[in-house]
Amino acid sequence: MVTNNASFQLFRLRSGTQIHGYMKFFLPSKPTFSRDKMWWTADTIEYSEKDTYVELNDINQQWIFERDIVEMKPIHNRSDVFNATILFDETQCGFTAIRNDTFSPIHVPEWSDYRFKIISYLFINNDLQHVLTEKGWPSQ
Repeated sequence: MVTNNASFQLFRLRSGTQIHGYMKFFLPSKPTFSRDKMWWTADTIEYSEKDTYVELNDINQQWIFERDIVEMKPIHNRSDVFNATILFDETQCGFTAIRNDTFSPIHVPEWSDYRFKIISYLFINNDLQHVLTEKGWPSQ
């Protein structure tokens, strides 16, 4: 796990399954926007949904956002690899990784025991989104 300890707020901007860009706040009243994660401007980007950055980067230094599907590989037991979906858990008031095989939660304090790799997004996997909703996990 690579923590970021960001001094900013970051969001992925999208409409449905289409990612339009990113919004970053260094100061609450001054958002900046980027379509490619490299060039940031004050020019706004149209969107209908935003996903929050969980202040964690994957093994490829990619920002992890809520609704990302990640491969989780334990640092000490590399044979127990599984996929999980990152969601905001209102009962914990924070992010949780939900195993996609058992639907059990892995809370943030346990994340340091794993390496993460982004493999997909929940918003393009309707079947998984439906099952998570049935199991009582938030999907929106």
